[in-house]
Amino acid sequence: MGAGSPRGGSMNFQDAVSHAKRSLAPVVELPSEAERLAALILHFCQEGDGASLQSIVNTSGSQLLSYEALGLAAASLLETDERLPAVLERWVLDVLRGTVVRPPMPKIAKSGWPGANNERDLMIFDAVKDLQKKGLTPSRNAMSPHTSGCDAVSEAMGLLGYPRLSYGTVKKIYEGVGRKIKAGGNPRLGVEISNRLRRSTSL
Repeated sequence: MGAGSPRGGSMNFQDAVSHAKRSLAPVVELPSEAERLAALILHFCQEGDGASLQSIVNTSGSQLLSYEALGLAAASLLETDERLPAVLERWVLDVLRGTVVRPPMPKIAKSGWPGANNERDLMIFDAVKDLQKKGLTPSRNAMSPHTSGCDAVSEAMGLLGYPRLSYGTVKKIYEGVGRKIKAGGNPRLGVEISNRLRRSTSL
């Protein structure tokens, strides 16, 4: 039997894809890094924390993440007919006048902001481990049928409309999270902290 073939009595591959699709559905709703920072900016607006808001505005001329987050926060307030704090209102006017321009994408973030995919990667790892419990081997060799857990997760992500992740990419994610856990790391800790922050700062 090939390394990627389901073991006897295990879930068949199409059922595995359907199962993975259900467990990975929340991935498409994960916020971007800019959305997370925008939630924090909205919290500052609610609290009247002009100093913290100003600190983000001060970096928006050189940091793309700050620029994008301020734009999202301003749009959210305008869509609900809420008054923009004076600091944010001045920033919007400066953008419209062209005195503040969109900064370039930093090289380090061209493939995504550092840490932006931590939640996604943990969910992918958990999905592959879950399929392993149901009889699928996590990965396969080049000559085996494409029926491993990583294959099922790759196909499920595509069906969800998420930018397609190849088998190789899913396998790399699965093995990377696994290495962190074996080394004594706790990838769930960072995710829980970010989830807590988002819950406390979202409107």
